[in-house]
Amino acid sequence: MVHQFHCSLLLDLEVWGRPLWQNKYMKSSRGNSSRMPSCQFQTRNPDMLNVLRNILCRVSNEVHQNMQEWDIQLLISRIHDSLRDKSVFPEDFVIDKKLLVRRWIAEGFIQKEQGETSFKLGEWCFNELINRSLIQARKINMYGDVTACQVHDTILDFIVSKSEEENFITVFGDGYQMHGQHSKVRRLSINASSKEKVSTLTQLDLSHVRSVAVFHYSEELPMWSKFSFLRVLDLCGCRQVEGDHLTGIGNLFQLKYLSLRGTGVRELPEQISKLTCLETLDLKMSKVTKLHAGTAKLQGLIYLAVDKGVQLPDGTERMTALEDLDCVDIFKQSINFQEFGQLKNLRNVQLFVSSDNCRDAAEASHYKKYMDDIVSSLCKLGHLHSLSIDGKAESKLDFSMDSGGDAPTGLQKFEITNHFISKVPNWVRSLFNLQFLTLRVKEFEVDDFMALGRLPALVFLRLEAHKCFHGRRISISGADGFQSLRHFDYCCAIPVTFKAGAMPKINKLTLMFSVFKTSQLATNEEFRFPFGVKHLTCLHSVCYLLSYHNFNKEFNKWITEKMTQIMARMSCEQLMLTICEMEAMDQMYMGEHRMEAAARTHLKSPKLTVRRTKEWGISISRTRGAIQEWGIKRELTAVKLKLKRITEGVITELSRNNCPLKGQGNCQCQGLLEAKARLNTLSFNNATSTSQ
Repeated sequence: MVHQFHCSLLLDLEVWGRPLWQNKYMKSSRGNSSRMPSCQFQTRNPDMLNVLRNILCRVSNEVHQNMQEWDIQLLISRIHDSLRDKSVFPEDFVIDKKLLVRRWIAEGFIQKEQGETSFKLGEWCFNELINRSLIQARKINMYGDVTACQVHDTILDFIVSKSEEENFITVFGDGYQMHGQHSKVRRLSINASSKEKVSTLTQLDLSHVRSVAVFHYSEELPMWSKFSFLRVLDLCGCRQVEGDHLTGIGNLFQLKYLSLRGTGVRELPEQISKLTCLETLDLKMSKVTKLHAGTAKLQGLIYLAVDKGVQLPDGTERMTALEDLDCVDIFKQSINFQEFGQLKNLRNVQLFVSSDNCRDAAEASHYKKYMDDIVSSLCKLGHLHSLSIDGKAESKLDFSMDSGGDAPTGLQKFEITNHFISKVPNWVRSLFNLQFLTLRVKEFEVDDFMALGRLPALVFLRLEAHKCFHGRRISISGADGFQSLRHFDYCCAIPVTFKAGAMPKINKLTLMFSVFKTSQLATNEEFRFPFGVKHLTCLHSVCYLLSYHNFNKEFNKWITEKMTQIMARMSCEQLMLTICEMEAMDQMYMGEHRMEAAARTHLKSPKLTVRRTKEWGISISRTRGAIQEWGIKRELTAVKLKLKRITEGVITELSRNNCPLKGQGNCQCQGLLEAKARLNTLSFNNATSTSQ
């Protein structure tokens, strides 16, 4: 439970000879390190070589010859190799990256440099610890970023012992042996559950405590007014903590980090307005529903995290130091979002769009204009790097997010999740720094899609169209851009197809499409499985999500139409068209085999995943998906029988040969015998074939 302190210790001990934030070689946003610097490591700690030798012996369980002669760089390399194969991690201790970095900043471990934010430098430090295997990646989001970590158990043992020597942390709780009761306590971790245990805190010198974290249920907490030097107060997950436990918090004039995440606090005390140094306020998963006016006086606040239903105070637009706002339900606010553009330092914004109060057309029009004002305000934020807009999937609110003003050209990540907007915003094509883009749109044009290919920095693209959208036929070639794209998710009734030179750096591809609509297009060779993936020369993995959403309705409509034509006697032209359509239907049975063959013969032999579902959307429950696959297989067996009936009807028509067009200029009767032979080769007419 004190893992966050332990990660801090890795920085504070200068394990690598200098603070990690001083490393000048850049890391990618995914946490992958570039080449390790070739320069020798310098250390101000004369015992550092012994420290590293101790770590190496403990993690490798081996005796190393001549280890006394190894320098720091070689020891680091050997520790990295030894930890690579270790897989014993404590399951319960997962540390959120964002909160950990915020704590580092509050405690002064991250020194701000000109031109970079403290949080950005903290992320580099976090990635350094990941790359050097001192901490292990635990959660990775869809963009490839590590969002949570764990400390290796062997490294943890070493850190605990070292923290006692350095008096870095005082762990106070049930089952812990007290150390140094008369020494100054700098960082305190409280894991005690009994009132009696907490009361013994008076035996410690708490006058210099800079950081306190409470991880356990406790009947009593200390009086915070005694902690005059406190910078960090973390009560995350303490459900027993309520408003009265925050008595005296207004006296913590140096407090920079306050986490009430997951507590029972319903309302912040008025005296919180006195915390003029506060930079981080985390109220996620608490019971707070409204922030009082005093919160707007926190002029130094940089990071504010609230739940979707929380109402911000009037005057929020004056909190000009804000850089990170997470997550605001814009239709629950009384503030004027037209003044939102005054928060010039905002870098990361997460908004939620709810339309529970949208009861009629007049209100819908009002909300649409309100959204237009918000978009205009957001586009004025010159430092905005990340914009996320979430909403309810079933919402009927229709807005486009178009803007008549300038685009936020510094934007690097833009995502619309759950809610579908009406179209691709007109200003997206101007975002030349954009790297990550996730959009859900009700429809789009070919030009909208091709404009995304001209975004030079784009490395991740997820584009999902509404299930009612019939799709567009799009073929991508090397001349269409997407030169930096590495991850492409595409969800549309009709999939894109790839030509030579397309997406030269793509390594991960997901295509979701309507099986029925795509089969109807398969008369065109370009739109047959596997859609030209052989041209994606760097592909490492490909996932096909075959959607059978509304399949029975569409297929039965087609069957009814064909049976009606058969009963009315088909012309040779109708017969030829029907045979071509049935060959296209064969995609439902042979498509997976073609995809497997394409993966085997591909230059990179990419990993292939094929799933059937009745849902619509890239994010699908695997449990429900497994149940649906079984049901879909049964339905395909019934479809196969219906297709056989159509085949028999077509063959009967062929044998009659009484085509009304016979002998005319556009008659195709001569080709019907060859077409009849093609019918017998289809998989659903093969008695030995089974539905997949």
